[in-house]
Amino acid sequence: MIIVEIMLPIILISLFGYVIARKHILSPQQCDAVSRCTFYIFIPSLLFLSSATAEFSSPFNWLFFISYYLGVVLVFIASCLFSRVYLGMSQNDQGAFAVACSYSNTTIVGIPVCLYVVGEKAITPLFILISVHTLLVFTMGLLVSEWSSNKARTIYVQISFLLKSLVFNPIIVSLLLGSAVNISGISLNLHVESTLGFISQAALPLSLFVLGSSLNQYGLYRIDFSTMALVVFKLMILPLAVWWLSFDVFSVDIMWASVALLISAMPVGINAYFFSAQHAKNKDVIGSSILISTLLSIVTLSLAIQYVHLII
Repeated sequence: MIIVEIMLPIILISLFGYVIARKHILSPQQCDAVSRCTFYIFIPSLLFLSSATAEFSSPFNWLFFISYYLGVVLVFIASCLFSRVYLGMSQNDQGAFAVACSYSNTTIVGIPVCLYVVGEKAITPLFILISVHTLLVFTMGLLVSEWSSNKARTIYVQISFLLKSLVFNPIIVSLLLGSAVNISGISLNLHVESTLGFISQAALPLSLFVLGSSLNQYGLYRIDFSTMALVVFKLMILPLAVWWLSFDVFSVDIMWASVALLISAMPVGINAYFFSAQHAKNKDVIGSSILISTLLSIVTLSLAIQYVHLII
């Protein structure tokens, strides 16, 4: 019953967004405007308010960081080798394939699900994961995709661009500002807090609406062994690796380990498609995997949420 209460709103709101975009009730430009408002206003407001008022009782958890990103690195390497040996992909496509296998949808799906399941206690571990997620995974992808071409300057330029994008990323900025307010002991003005509270209430449903509307552009261009192998890596192998490392190998604090497991069970992040479009030729595989993994993540997320509820 708990799973139904959590997953049903996620499914219905995402489906609503998909239908709205599919039936052109909102034009692509209007859907994009909703997406930008969500990313630049509503989600940052939620994260700023949550991080500004949360109780940061736990210090930085290195074991949490290591357990999650060691799992990501291991899956990246394994999927890269798999795509080379069994799929015969070019080096550029290997990099894009491995990025998609290890890159979770942390913002549109991860934030609402983690906050809904774990509560505001998830803010700190979410901040730690989100702050370096794109930089780490995309840097590994760039090294694989561009190294064979001796494009050292290209790699340097791309990594510099990633760093700059992180500095001005509204998600990162809102978390940093909220944490600064929290640590400094500054109390938010009652009217400011109330206003941000009203705005924040729309963040989670809008995020799911944007997820659904964005899936409309990722059709099933290609369903073959490579697409399904990618989905298996993302929805099965990565969560299992993170679960093993977090709960068994490093024995991470249960709340932190739960966030790591939930994030690892998320579908393929949408930015993986843009990476493949820029650096490889297998964007049809990546685009299809985004849609398929999002649909199938209903199962994997349900299992992960059920497990979290049993242990928390």
